[in-house]
Amino acid sequence: MKVQYNFYATLLDGFQSYLSSSEIYQQYYGNSENPKISEEDFEKEQFQSLIDRINRVPFESEASDKGTAFNEVIDCIIENRKSEKWDIVSDKNNNTIVAGRVKNIEEKQVAQTFGFDLKLSVEIAKYLEGALTQQFVESVLPTQYGNVRLYGYIDQLMPFKVVDLKTTKSYKAFKYRNNWQHKVYPFCLLQNDMDITEFE
Repeated sequence: MKVQYNFYATLLDGFQSYLSSSEIYQQYYGNSENPKISEEDFEKEQFQSLIDRINRVPFESEASDKGTAFNEVIDCIIENRKSEKWDIVSDKNNNTIVAGRVKNIEEKQVAQTFGFDLKLSVEIAKYLEGALTQQFVESVLPTQYGNVRLYGYIDQLMPFKVVDLKTTKSYKAFKYRNNWQHKVYPFCLLQNDMDITEFE
């Protein structure tokens, strides 16, 4: 089957953010008397972010790197293994687990360190015990515009559900409602004869 387009969930998230830029702007700046950015400029930023994702322009995001570190910590606990990507050290006395690495950013080496609550990390890993971690899934969706290959990596695949871990400074109910992972991953699994539709 010939594929005309390749979309991953985060790319679709970028497209959704662009389509919803006015709604997102109102949510964050709508009640501000002196917003730090105009709605028009915010929409331009969302569009540029989408173009950058399409072109796979590298970007730096401490929040994203922290989420990656947390995923690796949980995966290592689940799989009872050492990380090849991060130096992970736990300190039971201070109830912390720290993931550190040296990352090349614009030809400079930058040290990154992220700390997490040890007991919480172990509790999450116990909840996810037996999960398959970082599972690649893909499937083709026929559309009137051509065949679209949807793909991505599932953080944790449980026997009856997909789990996507998130770290966030502040959580609001339905914060990730418009994200595409909970649509793409179950679709790919179903197309590959895995009847897993629950997403957490």
